[in-house]
Amino acid sequence: MGNSVACVSDVIDPSLKDYDHSKLRNLVSKVESGAIFSIYVSVEDNDDQLVWHFNPKGAYTVKSGYQCAQNQSDAPLQALPSPSFKWSDQD
Repeated sequence: MGNSVACVSDVIDPSLKDYDHSKLRNLVSKVESGAIFSIYVSVEDNDDQLVWHFNPKGAYTVKSGYQCAQNQSDAPLQALPSPSFKWSDQD
């Protein structure tokens, strides 16, 4: 798989505003490409932006970070995958 991809935009056909299915299928497994194809591709030409979804305005604040940390400390720990977990069919 000699294709080089640095950004998501490298696997999006700009004229169709959709994934380049053949390119993506050559880069990742069938299961992974199916999951990626289920993610909506925006038809607008807006730049990406960083947002903090724990704050209604989308901006990180110390207060929102503290509240998030407090809420997570109350939540039970999630089980981590075992070291033998296979992340990809290509491993």
